[in-house]
Amino acid sequence: MAEHGAPGGGPGREQLRVGVDVVDREVVVRVAGDVDLESATHLEQALTESAERIPPVLVVDLTGVEYFGSAGMRVLVGLQQRCGDATRVRVVASDQRVLRPLEITGLTEVLDVRPTVAEALHS
Repeated sequence: MAEHGAPGGGPGREQLRVGVDVVDREVVVRVAGDVDLESATHLEQALTESAERIPPVLVVDLTGVEYFGSAGMRVLVGLQQRCGDATRVRVVASDQRVLRPLEITGLTEVLDVRPTVAEALHS
């Protein structure tokens, strides 16, 4: 797995880490740390590079995320729009720190959210 860290992660904040795995032709982007205004650009870059491979499925695994702000939600919506019909985007979120903001904003109705990577890959 290729892994990259984002700048930031000031006092009391967890630096964003992004890793990419390729499973067959499907891509899993594993995200850990805080997704906020400062780190969202790094996440967007990693997701854009992964989407450029045009995989049949692109899984964004947010199970390691400690904080998920509106900038992260913007990145996910942008990714889905960029991928269109070429790639199915699936978001993995089971922790309330990530799932609750997605639910409150109605994004669970727009994004394909799954509780595990295994389910995201095999459904």
